[in-house]
This record gives sequence, structure tokens and C-alpha cells, in this order.
Amino acid sequence: MSDWFAPSRVLTLLVTAWLLPIGIWLWSAYQNQASPDWLALIPQYGLALTLSVLLLILACLFIVAAFRSMQQPLDQLEHDLGDMLHHLSDNVSAQPQPLLLITERINRIVEMLRREKKRLARKLDQQQQLAQKQTQILNSLDLVIWEVTPGQERIEQLQGPAEQIFHHREEIWQSPDFFSQYVHTEDYPKLHDQLIQAQASDQAVRCELRLRDGHDEWRWVQLDLSLLLQGTTQRYIGVMQDITAAKHDQQQAIIGNQRDALTGMGNRPWFLEQLDDKLERARHERKPGALFFLDLDRFDFTNSIFGQAVGDDFLRRFADYFSELFSESGFVARLGGDEFGVILPNTTAEQATQYVNQLLKTLQSLEFKHKNGHVPFSTSVGIALFPEHGSQPYDLLTRAAVALQQAKARGRGTYQLASGIQDDRAESGDTAAWEERLREAVDRDLFTIYFQPIIDLDIGVIHYYECLLRLIEPNGRTHGPGLFINAAEHLGLRDTIERRALAKAIRAQGVGNRSGHPVSLTINLSNRQLNQIDLVDQIRVTVKEQKAKPSRIVFEINAKSAANNMLRIRQVVTELRKDGFRFAWDDFGVGALSFEDLRSVPFDYIKVDGDLTTKVVWSPADRAMVKAIGDLAQGLDMVLMAEAVETEHMLRILRDDHIAFGQGRLFAEPAPRFHEHERIIVTENRR
Repeated sequence: MSDWFAPSRVLTLLVTAWLLPIGIWLWSAYQNQASPDWLALIPQYGLALTLSVLLLILACLFIVAAFRSMQQPLDQLEHDLGDMLHHLSDNVSAQPQPLLLITERINRIVEMLRREKKRLARKLDQQQQLAQKQTQILNSLDLVIWEVTPGQERIEQLQGPAEQIFHHREEIWQSPDFFSQYVHTEDYPKLHDQLIQAQASDQAVRCELRLRDGHDEWRWVQLDLSLLLQGTTQRYIGVMQDITAAKHDQQQAIIGNQRDALTGMGNRPWFLEQLDDKLERARHERKPGALFFLDLDRFDFTNSIFGQAVGDDFLRRFADYFSELFSESGFVARLGGDEFGVILPNTTAEQATQYVNQLLKTLQSLEFKHKNGHVPFSTSVGIALFPEHGSQPYDLLTRAAVALQQAKARGRGTYQLASGIQDDRAESGDTAAWEERLREAVDRDLFTIYFQPIIDLDIGVIHYYECLLRLIEPNGRTHGPGLFINAAEHLGLRDTIERRALAKAIRAQGVGNRSGHPVSLTINLSNRQLNQIDLVDQIRVTVKEQKAKPSRIVFEINAKSAANNMLRIRQVVTELRKDGFRFAWDDFGVGALSFEDLRSVPFDYIKVDGDLTTKVVWSPADRAMVKAIGDLAQGLDMVLMAEAVETEHMLRILRDDHIAFGQGRLFAEPAPRFHEHERIIVTENRR
């Protein structure tokens, strides 16, 4: 610093400062004169130079004096600073540890602050991500969160997709009268009471209400309210979710629980509720009613042959016809599987019978058509009347079910009116219940023979009548052997009943001969009868007494149970063929007879089992089987008969396959006299 204020440097600067303006002045004078006169200017310039030198000397003296006055304080200051720096240097070199510790601590604090800043930044980022996820969750769940002060009805804060779901702007939600304006009038009071009567609770309050959206449509919402305490302040936090779709599904589920999923008809629980209601009304109004319980004949075969899909279609088609028939008069339902029910209020027994006849007649003219063939519709019906047969739903349904069993025992496509409780036990095959009735029937000879015609399919006229056993009670009720024959066997009455039935059938043929109207009959011989030692003698004696013609009698032997009794069958057939009787295998096609059995016994006819005949309509395999049986019969010089012919379509198939004889509902039901079938012929007499 003192070097800059040295006299030599100061004088040099002053001289330079003096010469520079002198030079500038001389140069400007030279420039202003075209041809300057240097001699004339010398005195003038000399005087100026002298004065300027004097001024320069005076300035130098002044500066030197000033410098001298300032030099000593500056030197002292410089000396003091040097001592201070030297002292500090000594102290630092002597005690370096405290400063280093302070520096390290400061560095640690700085590093900690830096790390804390990063941590806070990460936490802030996580909170932002969490907030975004929460928003996404609220949007995905269609949840709306709002806050309101208890005692008020103004929403103060709102989160979630409220506008997207309900189409209300935020200012609408936060209007003072939002709840009273947009909550359904029936639901508003419970929400109002909850908001006004604020009570602290650990559990949320849930309610469902209807809210009018921005499109002026009512939407169901589920509201969960939680009352929170923040110091002395109470606040409601509400979570609102749109449950309109769920409510709609719930209503559909309620309807679905009362409807059968396959057919769309009422189901069993719904049917029982309706039945209970109609029974209660009938009691108050003192009016009768009827209940039908029915199932489809041979539905199991349809399901097994074509599969469940075709079986389901079959049920749907039947349900359509069934519902249409009773659409104005009754309540119909599918009770399970192929079982259906009908409730007919204000219906008498006579009217119920008319309804059933109309149903059976309608079904006879209908067929289920699909790509593999045709299946006829057929059903059996049990009828129960109320209050006559019961005043409770299950009791009445039981009566109708028992009546259905009676109807099916008599054959397909029939109906039966229910009876009392004791009669139901008897008609369901209960041995104890049948005992008294069977003993009375034997004592009073209440058994009779019904006749069903067997048609020659080639020329369309009656060729034979099959003799069928029936029990006719004093009240006129008719029963087939399927209901009572097992009970009769347990009671030891079966042999007596079958002996009388055989005699009555032979007598019927003899009466026809004697009256000039001879008929040809087929008579069933059970396995039990075949094993009676005196069977052949019994037949011969009865034929002789009644003047019957053996050549007009064909004995039917069931092929299902014949395989284990072939020796006895061969003996009986051999003896009776000597008298001119002929024989037929009954229910052929489902038994265990071998080809050797067929060859060893000379039979005249083969009667194809009814279930197998029915399946030729829709099953190519079963039709081929019937054809094979026909070829077998032809090779063995036997004639083929078909049971259960029920539709025109079935008849055409049997004719095309050259089946000689047919028997079934298409021609006639079993009846107690021959003359009821005199006019029965097939409409088309040619193949």
C-alpha cells in the first residue's frame, strides 16, 4: 500500500498529468492554423509553461506534505494488523481442535438438514400419490364423501365423482336446501332427523334413500354417516354410493326367486304362496276351487335320448301351451322337473273335469318338433278340490299327487279326482289300507275286464281286443292292477283274482261266439300263473264250458321276466298249442330273452314294448331296433305288434316300417264293452 504513495510514483503521475494537457493544447492550436507561426507563439507558450510549472511544483509540495502527515497512522495501522494476524496465527496453530469440532458439527447439521429436506420431499410425494390413489378409488367405487355440520343441511365439503354420477354442479350440492330439494319426500324425514339430532357414536349410521339427479331421475343411494368430535366441534362425515343398479338387481332377484328360470312360470315356493292365499280367500268367500298336479309322460326318455338341451326346449314348449290354456282362469307353475301345477279358484268338480279334458284333447293334437324327429305331448293329471280335499297347501298338494299316481296307473294321458285320506293310502299301494277293500272286492266279485282294440294297420280295422283287469268299487272308482296287485299278493288274494280274470276273459270270447259276434282276444298270463300246475286244465275246462274258440285267443307272456322261466313256458305253450291257442311275447325289446329262447318256443306274435315304440318318433337308433325286431319276427315266422300308438306321426312311421298291428290311445281307450269300438278304423287304409 505504501508503494503506491511513494514520492517517485507521485511525481511521475503529476508530470504525466501536466504534460498531457500541454500536449493536447499545442495539438489543437496547430490544427486551428493553416500555417502556424512558431516564433510568434513562443513567448505566449513560454509564459503559460512557466505558470504551469509553478503550479505543478506547488501541487507536488502540497501532496508531499499531506502524504507525510498520513504516513505515520498508516504505518501504525499496518503494524497493528500484522500483530493481530500473527497472534491469530499462533492461536490457531496452538489450539486447532475446537474449531475443527465446530466445523464438523456445522457440516453434520447441514447434512442432516439436507437429508430431512429430501425425506420431507419424498413424504410429500407419497402423500400426493396417496391422494391420487384415493381419488382413483373413490372414482372407481363411485363414492362421494361430504362433510356437514350437525343441525344444518348444507354440504360444506365434497370429494369424489359427484358431478359425473349425479350430474349436479358443486354449487348445487352446497346450496342450503340441497337435501330438502333433492331427497325423495318419503326418505327425507329420516335423513333430516339424523342431521338435526346429532349424537356422538362410534358406529356409522347407514340408510338408503332416493336422490333426484341432474337429469330429473330418481337414483338410489346408500348413505353412511359418521359423527366425529373435533374438540368442541361436531361434524358429520358422509360416504354416499350410487346403488341404483344393485337395487334393480335386487328387485329382479326377488322376481327371479318367484319364477322358474327355464320356463318363466311361477316356481314351487310362489305356487304354495298363491295356493295358501287362494285357500284363505275360499274360506272367507265360501267358494270352491281346484288344484291340478300333473307331469309329462315319457319325459325321461326325451331327456336321455336327445340330451338336456332338447329336454329343456321340450319343457319350455309345453309350458307355453300350458300357460296359454290357463292364462285367464288359473295360476300355473312349474313345481320341479317335469311336474306342473294349476290353481283354479271358483271352480267346481265338473268344471275342473272340463278343464282337464280340454287340456288332454289339446295336447293330443300337438307335437314337439325338432331336427331329429317329433315327440308327442302327453300328460297325466291328479285333481284335488278345496275345501273338500284339504284346507292347507301341502295337504291339498299331497291329495293331488296321490290322484296323479292313480291316473298314471291306469295309463298315460288320463286324469283322476282325489279321494279322502284313507282312500289315498289305499290307492297309493298301501297293503294295510287295501286289505279290507280287496277282501270286499273278492267277496263281491268287483273285478271286471276292459277291452282295448288292436288294429290291423294294413286294412285299418279291429283285429284283436286285449283283455285288461280292472277293479270297479261301489262308488264307481276304477283301478288298474298296478295299484292293487302287489297288495293282493301280500294278502294271498292274487291267485284268486287272476284265476277269475282269466275265466272272465275266456267267457267274453264265448259269449261273442254264442251271440253271433265272435271276437279275437289277447289275454295276459303272468309268470305266477304260468307256474300254477293246473293252469292248462283250468283253461281247457273254461273254454269248454263257455264254448270259446281257442283259435281266437292269443295268450300274452311278458318277455321281461320270461328268461328265468323258459322251461315252464315251453311246457305250457306246447300243451296249449295242441288246442289251437296262439301266443305272443309281450313288452318285447327290453327283456333278457336270447335268440335261442325265441327259436325254442313256437310263438305267433311279438308285441314291441310301448316305451320302445314311442321312441321311434325321435330316435333313429330305436327305430332301427324296431326294424330289426321286425326282421327277426319275419325270420321266425311271427307277426309284429306295436303298443302305445298315440299320434298320427307315430302311425305313419309304423306303417312305413311294415308293422302289422297297433294298439294305443290314437285308436281307443280301454272300455268295458266291445261295441264301443265297432266303428274304429284307421282313416288311411293304404300304406
